[in-house]
Amino acid sequence: MDVRWLTFALFGLAPTTLAATAYADEPAAIGSAALSSEEDLAAARSACDASRLPGKPGGGLLKRYEVTFLASHTEFDPKTCKPHGAGSWEVKDQIPCDGRRAGCGEVSFGILSNRHLASGQCPTETYDFAAICYKWTLHANTALKDLVVATYHPPQISDVTEQFPIKVRPVFPDKEKVKFSNWSRDGYGVWGATISNKDEPKFDWTTGVVQEDDPGGGKPKDDSCWCSGSMYDAFYRITGGSWELEENGDWVGDNIGYGRTIIDYYRTKRRAPCGTSFPQQMQFQTPTDSGSTPWTNYGGVKKIGSFFNYKQLTSTRAGQSRTQDYNPKPTKSRRACSAIRFPDPAAYGKPGDRIVVDDPRPVAAAAAAIARVSGVAVTYEDSPVADRSRMTPMVTGAGADDALLRPKSATLEFALPAGRSPADAADAATKAAEAYAADGRGAARYAVLQDTMIHIVPREAADASGRLVAVTPALDSRITIKPGARSGFAMLQAICDAASLAFGRPIHVGTVHAPALGALKVAFGADNESARDVLTRLLGAAGGELSWRLLYDPGTQEYALNLAEAR
Repeated sequence: MDVRWLTFALFGLAPTTLAATAYADEPAAIGSAALSSEEDLAAARSACDASRLPGKPGGGLLKRYEVTFLASHTEFDPKTCKPHGAGSWEVKDQIPCDGRRAGCGEVSFGILSNRHLASGQCPTETYDFAAICYKWTLHANTALKDLVVATYHPPQISDVTEQFPIKVRPVFPDKEKVKFSNWSRDGYGVWGATISNKDEPKFDWTTGVVQEDDPGGGKPKDDSCWCSGSMYDAFYRITGGSWELEENGDWVGDNIGYGRTIIDYYRTKRRAPCGTSFPQQMQFQTPTDSGSTPWTNYGGVKKIGSFFNYKQLTSTRAGQSRTQDYNPKPTKSRRACSAIRFPDPAAYGKPGDRIVVDDPRPVAAAAAAIARVSGVAVTYEDSPVADRSRMTPMVTGAGADDALLRPKSATLEFALPAGRSPADAADAATKAAEAYAADGRGAARYAVLQDTMIHIVPREAADASGRLVAVTPALDSRITIKPGARSGFAMLQAICDAASLAFGRPIHVGTVHAPALGALKVAFGADNESARDVLTRLLGAAGGELSWRLLYDPGTQEYALNLAEAR
């Protein structure tokens, strides 16, 4: 028996070396067809019954849904160049793809006629070749790889088994069709969309997820409701959220609006009509057999927003808007802010600098500055100030309406941390709180606590007569929450609800700029724990990059828990 080693090229794959065994004294060899042009490749695909001729795949990746030539062989006599025949192919195995098919695609066969050998042997002779081709058919991203194991049966010599690894690119949406779903009872316009790809009209998007991302460009002044001293932080960036997809690409659940408690607050403060608008970028991610793809932008940057007066509420997304009558109140004339002083992180200075902040809540402003230069999350909790002399109207022309009051502004000089460690940040926060107390004009005294985060909490606050008396911080309240599957936002609401009940004053979910929380799913609860500890655990589960400001409004005597990235 004569053993011969032969080499041939596979289209789109690395060359493979085969062993062929000849029978008796008649030499035989396996050869591959010479395919050097697009016309040759088109002929090879046609041999496999291609309905159309795809372009040449690049980088070893095949095009979806188009017949791709893999290989072709024939048997011949290497001494006389006599053809022995094309032979045939048989599929031996194909890896499971999505649990419903043997593989991600279809294998087809054909005869490629009158072609020369790729090896250059027998240049004056042409042969018929048995061709094997592949067409990816799975309209989903559940798998990006397939493996075809096929055996070539020559007319005379031993069979040869080959492996053909197949790869395709994931499919991403390139646009979405925006649609309004409904109004929530809390005043949010609920929006959704249908994602699509112009080249994939039949695609199954079930395994994918979309989320909103902040592309930048929003500014505090975009919130025309906000005034200095508001218990709600300015609303000018996305809240954050992620949504699962239906097979046809539908998703729904983007709640766009201020929400009932904030609308009621700014109506009370005589700021309506007002609203906000800011950018939103949608992103897509899908799990595959190689792991999840990175989050990828699609559809371009859109504007979303919300506007309200005393009778109606409008929600907008990507140029579309919906308006409804919402909890109508007697119309009052809009009042201008008595002061608008937006926080300016760029003015905070650099590590080690001494700076002065001028703010209705100077210790809160100090916490933000310390977090900015250190990169360490520093939370802040307001004190329930009752001294009328330490309050001022939020808007002009307020008269004697106490509901319009907010904390009076004050200055505070302190040193920024020189380093970026939690210890540096905690030390700077402690000294800032001490400087505020030493000034003698402060409306409260604060302590600094440290666990996995740094917390500035009130220990004393001015009572109605102006004396500093001991107070219990709102988030010291012991709360119990039954464990169960919840979104990050639902857990935040549960914490506020439980703390409100335990503390005896309303604690509302405030302005939330926390994309990480929007994608979070939790299952834990609380068993007679401080609300602060539970909130710390929630933010830690979201990645530890979030912080909060619990702000008290002396006019409404309520709190708002505002969340944002700690930066």
